[in-house]
Amino acid sequence: MRGRILDGALEALAVYGSRRFSMSSVCDLAKISRGTVYRYFSTKDDLLNALTAHMGSDFRRHMRERLRDEVEPEHRIHAVVAAMWDYVEQTPVLTQLLEAEPEFVKSFYEQQFPDLVRLVATKMAPPNGKVQPTKAQLLAAELMVRLAMSYRIVGRSAGVLAPDTFSDLFADMLLANGGLATGAKS
Repeated sequence: MRGRILDGALEALAVYGSRRFSMSSVCDLAKISRGTVYRYFSTKDDLLNALTAHMGSDFRRHMRERLRDEVEPEHRIHAVVAAMWDYVEQTPVLTQLLEAEPEFVKSFYEQQFPDLVRLVATKMAPPNGKVQPTKAQLLAAELMVRLAMSYRIVGRSAGVLAPDTFSDLFADMLLANGGLATGAKS
């Protein structure tokens, strides 16, 4: 039920913007009663704070699912790049949200940015769990997160290269920058 409320809140924010965003709009879009929403979230601010955490969780879940079976470092880097671009494509409501509520999106990215970079850097490394990302992996991760954010603004298809070509070339470029796949110190 909590996820359903948060999905409704995300849609309501994208459709109505923050000025017209209300608990009633969330109820209408989530198709639930006001009492149910208030049982989980006592104020609109509580709901918006939970929404920010929910969006970050959704991205983490997406990355885990996409990388579950990837063990080889070279394949993991390609999978991380593909997963990031796919997430942009699979969540158009976040692009709508950027248009309707740029301040909310900016705040979300500012709050989540360090965690997103660490997550992406960690996902590039082999899944042995205990190794800290190298500086090269952190730099590559930060570039990827910043690129994914820019895709929200500019649009993936607006580039000179075809989106799939860009993704493959970017992953290959990261692999050529030694230390990303091997975890070598940099």
